[in-house]
Amino acid sequence: MARGIIQEANSAATTLLNISKSSLLGKPIGIFVLEKEIIAFHLKLNHLRDRAQFPDWKMQEWEVNLRPRDKTPIMAAVKVVAIRNQSSELVGLRWLLRDISESKRTQAKLQWAEEAMRQALAKERQFSELKSRLLTITSHEFRTPLATIHSSAELLEYYRHLWSEQRQHTHLRRIQKSVMHITQLLNDVLVVSQDETGKLEFNPTPINLVEFCRDLLEELQQSDRSQHAIVFSSECQCTRANLDAKLLRQILSNLLSNCLKYSPLGSTVRFSVTTSNEQAIFQTQDSGIGIPPSDIEHIFEPFHRATNTANIPGMGLGMSIVKQAVDLHGGEITVESAIGAGTSFTVILPFSRNFHV
Repeated sequence: MARGIIQEANSAATTLLNISKSSLLGKPIGIFVLEKEIIAFHLKLNHLRDRAQFPDWKMQEWEVNLRPRDKTPIMAAVKVVAIRNQSSELVGLRWLLRDISESKRTQAKLQWAEEAMRQALAKERQFSELKSRLLTITSHEFRTPLATIHSSAELLEYYRHLWSEQRQHTHLRRIQKSVMHITQLLNDVLVVSQDETGKLEFNPTPINLVEFCRDLLEELQQSDRSQHAIVFSSECQCTRANLDAKLLRQILSNLLSNCLKYSPLGSTVRFSVTTSNEQAIFQTQDSGIGIPPSDIEHIFEPFHRATNTANIPGMGLGMSIVKQAVDLHGGEITVESAIGAGTSFTVILPFSRNFHV
């Protein structure tokens, strides 16, 4: 079969190709090759014939997809051996074909299993590193509010009978603010851990956007003790939207808390909500320290903190949580910022299609 024409065939070949010996003889082997591989097969055959002319050439092996008559294609291992006369002249090629479809499928399954195991191990290592980092940073961040609570509680215990009511309230507010800080830290850690373990879910429910935003602002203003002016505006074609309330709270509370945290006392923070084309659009704007250009592309990465926030408490989880919550909504978030001139965020969340009024 030096030219690819079948001159002799054994019973194994007829069984493999599902054709009788008489029908097989005289046929080119190429007719059993899958159409998508036929050009490559003939190039291989031409190269094979050229190489086989050299006396030192003995054998070549490769794999090809064959199409037996009236059967599904198979993957075959091909082994071609030179047949020579006593003068070492090539008189033919012996083709040995072996069905390796099952072994290929098994190999593919093993490779898939190995890849899945590698990914699982990589995720486990990543999660282990995350837990370790969370533990380190959280324990550090908890010290300050806990120290404040302990100090103010101790002072109130021993000196409240000597202090004015205003001074007592000052320490009580410090305790309340520290408790809220710890609560936020715990919430952030919980959200991050849920996302890493695949337990962070998207559960949309009907929400009145304006009422939701006003209630959230009232909570933030109480914790801020009116140290900033928060201007809220709403222009909603439809105040009712189907969003995940828990995730929306994470988005807005983190964005607005950052506005307050990084802005000068007495400055104004602007917050708006609008609706358009079945989408809710939230915007926050402050006149704070701004984000350095080199940090903009990294602000949604866990534990990343801008280079100009070293003296301001924080774990660097808030913005990564915002991004996760926005992504679960299938939304988008953009940022504009300038050093010393403030930062504005725009969040666009599509209404869930599962909601019907």
